[in-house]
Amino acid sequence: MKNGNFKFIVILVVVGSIVYAFNLNNLLFWDDTDWIINNPFVHSFSWNNVKNWFTQNILAGINQSSNYYRPFLLFTFAFNYLLGGENPIGYHLLSNTFHIANAILIFVLFSHIFKNKFVPFWVSLIWLVHPLQTEAVTYISGRGDPLNVFFMLLALNLFVRHCKLDKIGRLAMSSYFSSCFLLILALLSRETAVIFPF
Repeated sequence: MKNGNFKFIVILVVVGSIVYAFNLNNLLFWDDTDWIINNPFVHSFSWNNVKNWFTQNILAGINQSSNYYRPFLLFTFAFNYLLGGENPIGYHLLSNTFHIANAILIFVLFSHIFKNKFVPFWVSLIWLVHPLQTEAVTYISGRGDPLNVFFMLLALNLFVRHCKLDKIGRLAMSSYFSSCFLLILALLSRETAVIFPF
């Protein structure tokens, strides 16, 4: 990472942490009750739970039906539950981290396009603090949005790297296949990742 980029990334982390610090003690509510609190599928990393993440819908753990298939999102909920049970702070810290990481990835992506770092910085900063993002970041069950965007942006950055490497050699192919793997993780986080190829 270039030194010039580092200061912009530090600013994004600081601003994102300050802007979203308000949500750290927000309680789990609405869909969080069904998706996390009452859902035994996310209360442990047992083999049965992991199998259920991939073979059941997101509400099967509470004997309900849903058209949501988000195994990797359930993995992140189980990770939070393992670390802190129903304590909301860990859930919010992880969601905030994904959102801030997305701003950084937007900055990195736009830095490939613009030589002047102020354009990528302002684009990523506006995206970071824009109120449109608030619900997806502060509402735990909305984590599927920042999570799948995280994997799509990582995949896109690796794909750009693949293209810059002239699509030959081991490093270029590694970037390409890593990009494809990240797209799969995006799809397993939220269905809207199907837009990535377009």
